[in-house]
Amino acid sequence: MKPQSLSAVLGGLATIFIATTALADVVPVTPKQVGNIEFITGGIGDEERSSIEAVKSNYNLYVMSAGTDGAFTGNMHLNILDKSNNSVLDTEIGPLFYAKLPDGAYTIEGTHNNQTKSEKVTISGGKSKSVHFGWK
Repeated sequence: MKPQSLSAVLGGLATIFIATTALADVVPVTPKQVGNIEFITGGIGDEERSSIEAVKSNYNLYVMSAGTDGAFTGNMHLNILDKSNNSVLDTEIGPLFYAKLPDGAYTIEGTHNNQTKSEKVTISGGKSKSVHFGWK
């Protein structure tokens, strides 16, 4: 085999190996549905976080839970209330949570280690909103 041909074959094999390794690191994220709200949550580990971030643009509410040191915090209880204070979603989430909410005004409540915080958001016109909860 000519040196150029061998080099091309080895280069092709290296590309296949790298692509296969990258695919092995992808953790599939399955959206959940409660009523008319679709959401994803997780973010523990680089692979899961990358998978969630890859579909972020499909959602209009982003919630992140982290300690005051900046490290992601899981095991947060999330309650989303509509403008009439009716709960539209009440669930446990990981450090990242993305949801598709209908247009409207909401209160986002997060609870972690017996501490509760809330933030009001308005979803409208296809624009996304971010909520960041920091915990001691």
